Amino acid sequence: MSRRGAARVALLAAVGLALAASWQVGLFELLTRPEQTAEALRELGAWGYALYVVSFALLAAFGVPGIAFVLPAAMIWPRWIALALSVAGATGAACVGFGFARFLARDWVVARIPARLRRRVAALESRPVRTVVVVRLLFVLLPPSHWVLGVSGVGFGAYVWGSLLGYLPSMAVLTWVGGGVMEWMLEQPPETWRLAAAAVGAVLLLNWVNARRRRAVAGV
Repeated sequence: MSRRGAARVALLAAVGLALAASWQVGLFELLTRPEQTAEALRELGAWGYALYVVSFALLAAFGVPGIAFVLPAAMIWPRWIALALSVAGATGAACVGFGFARFLARDWVVARIPARLRRRVAALESRPVRTVVVVRLLFVLLPPSHWVLGVSGVGFGAYVWGSLLGYLPSMAVLTWVGGGVMEWMLEQPPETWRLAAAAVGAVLLLNWVNARRRRAVAGV
């Protein structure tokens, strides 16, 4: 078996084992019960960390928004732990996407990436870590960003380091600022949200009335 074929089998096996383990410990059932999930992850200790990172990596690699993992982490664990886990999960997602593009679906990915974009990335490959950092800062966890780098000449080691460094700023902002906003929102009484919903509804209604009035004046 060729090196590429062996890598393909290993990647598929790793993803399959991770999904099976997540199912075995009841992760997918817990995801439907947020409070129980948070408590279960805390009680699991280091295993909770691992379960979070694996889930983040597998799901975000294929389009689940990273914010759906980062904000809850900021509510479950202390901020520095949440940041470390979020960066690890985001980098894991980037590695899964990288492996998908480089070993599993290279031809499919290449056919869907504009040649101009591939040339731009290739022109920056002389400084691979910086190239990956810039891509992470601009596109964060968008799956096509993993794919473009996966079919480029960037080495895996540079890819991992660049992803770690590139994800730090966005994960830190989401963890501290986003986590703070979430805490504030949860502390608000129900009356606050009813007033906010009424205000939003009034604005939307006013915009609709004004739009109909303008169309009537214009004779449309």
